[in-house]
Amino acid sequence: MSIVTVENVSHSFGGRQILENVSFRLLSGEHVGLVGANGEGKSTFNKRRFDKMNDTLICDELCELDLDVRSTDEFFEVMSKKAVDLGYVTEQFLSAIKKREQDYPTALPVKPYPVAIPHSDPINIVKQFIAPVRLKNAISWCEMANNDSILSVQIVFLLGFKREEGHVEILQLLLQNFQNEDTMESLLKAATKEEFLEIVKQMEGL
Repeated sequence: MSIVTVENVSHSFGGRQILENVSFRLLSGEHVGLVGANGEGKSTFNKRRFDKMNDTLICDELCELDLDVRSTDEFFEVMSKKAVDLGYVTEQFLSAIKKREQDYPTALPVKPYPVAIPHSDPINIVKQFIAPVRLKNAISWCEMANNDSILSVQIVFLLGFKREEGHVEILQLLLQNFQNEDTMESLLKAATKEEFLEIVKQMEGL
């Protein structure tokens, strides 16, 4: 079954012809890779692809600045209660995300500032969200795919997706931004929640 059909699409950018009479179909279950040299417009394409998600996914009311917790368990308890109260997740979210984190840790060893991206199964999500959080103090967090490695994490992006499709691309875009040292330093130095959120929303592709 075709889930996307494109016929005779042309597009120019800055006086440069990017697409000319392009047609293709994307069938259910197929995966598409976007390949190109630096500066050829891959991120611009993805930004257009996810522009509409910016307003619906990045959640202002779940954002926290300088959250004072001392462990991953305490982080999940505080954020889960808030997400339940605001109608974003089910009551089962807390136990599910703790179990998932125990089985599949989510701290990324991004240098010089590791980031955690905890997430639960779609069944526990009521409304989709990306909840950016800066902790008051860094806490210990197990590295993704390496439980024996403990990272010091101060930036956390709590993720809630209702569908499996699309989240891989979002994770890739987030990872690209996490590797930008200037962006990460700006997040760590933001003086207000509003400034912090604005930096998040200006991340490339989001």
